[in-house]
Amino acid sequence: MQEPKRDLSDCGVIYVATNDVYVQAAILSAQSAKKACGSELKIHIYTDDPEKCKASGAFDSVELIENPHRRSKVDYMGKTPFNKTLFIDADTRIVADFTEVFFLLEKYDVAMVHAMRRAHKEPRLWNISLPYSFPQLNRFALFTFLISIDSIMLI
Repeated sequence: MQEPKRDLSDCGVIYVATNDVYVQAAILSAQSAKKACGSELKIHIYTDDPEKCKASGAFDSVELIENPHRRSKVDYMGKTPFNKTLFIDADTRIVADFTEVFFLLEKYDVAMVHAMRRAHKEPRLWNISLPYSFPQLNRFALFTFLISIDSIMLI
């Protein structure tokens, strides 16, 4: 028996993308999210090219990033228009419906995934050595930044 569809009215996805390469990647990612999850999934983007994003039809809402910089996503993740938000990196392709993850926020304030390379034999230079039993959390990839609007005030 299939579980009934849950209400997504206060849920949505955000992207933060600047530079033509990342803006185009975000458009493709958002299109794949709509295809996998359905048109009821709301998607918002913060970008330095709002006209291109609006013209793509991939986003339900678009906002301009006034002074983009290398880590603009850090500035804009907390400005989400949704009560339950999934931040997705622009270069992520969505291949399956993920909307059930929004409902983790009925029990938890924040949900994140483990970093894929957390125990790689050749750690990146900015990594510090951690025991394998204490995995790093990946803040900027698929399913990584689910946050309830109430938690923003606590972070």
